Amino acid sequence: MKEKSLVRIIETTLENFKNISYGNIRYFNRSSVERNAEIISGDINGIYGANGSGKTAVIESLDMLQHILCGESVPFSEYEGMFSDSEDMRLGTVFFVENKDEQFKVAYDLKLRKNEEDRRIQIQSEQIQYWIKGTTWKEKHEFFFVNPFYDLDNVISNEPANVISSKYKTRITD
Repeated sequence: MKEKSLVRIIETTLENFKNISYGNIRYFNRSSVERNAEIISGDINGIYGANGSGKTAVIESLDMLQHILCGESVPFSEYEGMFSDSEDMRLGTVFFVENKDEQFKVAYDLKLRKNEEDRRIQIQSEQIQYWIKGTTWKEKHEFFFVNPFYDLDNVISNEPANVISSKYKTRITD
């Protein structure tokens, strides 16, 4: 018997990207995941809305997420004009993950910034939260990463990277 593995996006949040100051999409199966930790079979998602409502921005943000999750750089030339010069862009994504008999909700939150000088899209910070499904969604686990290479104060003072785990209330340095 084949073991079940599944990863689905159930929610996307965008801030300060293209024409979107703030937007949140909860996909069709999100309520089924929250209640029963399952995806309804045969689900198909579509994005529709008026002209200029942010449909393309959502698709482009998911493309950036794909680059990041694959360990690739976000192509600067494709996305440089979509970022604010003064504010970080935030991309939040909630996944439902099913692996064998275990179910998880995983929230991945990024802050990105355009660096004109280096012609790069930089990850300023990342936050990962996850919940394990038991009889309910169990205790939240959380990790927050700050990238010291893009924080000029840390580069100048030569401080190590910070990884903060709220579960253990510790700060791990490398």
